[in-house]
Amino acid sequence: HSLGFDGELESSILSLQNLVYFSERYNQLAKKMNNDPAIAFPQVGIKTTAMLASILYLQSGTSEILPANNICKSFVRLMDHPKAFEELYCVSLRLYNNAISSGDSEPLKTAERKIVELLVSNPGDLQTLIQNAE
Repeated sequence: HSLGFDGELESSILSLQNLVYFSERYNQLAKKMNNDPAIAFPQVGIKTTAMLASILYLQSGTSEILPANNICKSFVRLMDHPKAFEELYCVSLRLYNNAISSGDSEPLKTAERKIVELLVSNPGDLQTLIQNAE
């Protein structure tokens, strides 16, 4: 349990895949976050995956049909990109890091609020969402 993988196997595998994707895509930032004693990088990665799954209604045991709300509609549109979830995960971790850097006491809640705002803003595509996050 030292890495924090104590949930269902599928969510643990997805969390690990997301951490690897982020680390490959943003290598320097991943190293910085991993070496920062204020950031428990693996646990933050796992919590970020769970947060996104919750926001997007992707938890196991929920309805097979996504709710027809603005967040889900935006995400479905973003799925034109083959790595939409992974890219949204990267945006979330970058927002988390920005919140930590600014001294935020609840960086995960801040990242979640900003991700929701970005999705509700109805971006036309993933690139627009990424640009709006910066």
